[in-house]
Amino acid sequence: MTVVGRRHRVRLGTDHDGWTPARAQVEFEEQIKAVQAGTWAPLEESVVGEEGDPTFRSYASSWLEDRVLEWCPSAIKDVKWRLESHLLPRVGDERLSTFDIPRVTAVKTGLLKESRRISELLDAGVVERDAHNMPLRPLSNESINKCLASRSRILDDAVERGYLRDNPARRVRRLRHHRPRRPVLEPHEVRAMFEPPTGWTDGPPGSPTRCCRSPTFAGRA
Repeated sequence: MTVVGRRHRVRLGTDHDGWTPARAQVEFEEQIKAVQAGTWAPLEESVVGEEGDPTFRSYASSWLEDRVLEWCPSAIKDVKWRLESHLLPRVGDERLSTFDIPRVTAVKTGLLKESRRISELLDAGVVERDAHNMPLRPLSNESINKCLASRSRILDDAVERGYLRDNPARRVRRLRHHRPRRPVLEPHEVRAMFEPPTGWTDGPPGSPTRCCRSPTFAGRA
């Protein structure tokens, strides 16, 4: 809200604190009345700390913990890898309030530059390794998009909980990528997959094995 030409940000709370849209509207109207009466004063002039404006690292960690019981282990592992390998090293120590269009766009640009750098090194025969001695590989556009999507979901959650007014990451364009075309089997190829190979014979009744000689499939699989 703007008071005497100066813009102030008043954070009321989150849904976990018992705040609802109706309660927030009542509080907003009370604040406006105080401004009109000349009695309004900011609740605190001190710098907002970790509780009111957490770092991306702190908030992302809490966000991921809340989803451990909702998501399968593989999904948690993938998101954790994107955070620890690509997002937290770039913006982990920055406050949520500092995220704007230029900042979130810079993350995408940084991922693209890093991917290109690794590709050029590989072309030159140089293999870099991470802290676990695993070779670094350039990220594809699809992988970069997944990193951006994970960040956007975290910031969406921050908006819902009242830490951000909007999510600037939603206005960052995703990279174009082409999925590889999967082969499509023709009907006769599907039937051939279920036909027994030539030369296949059943063993005697009760035999645990079957005998065959140089099986040749009738069609392509």
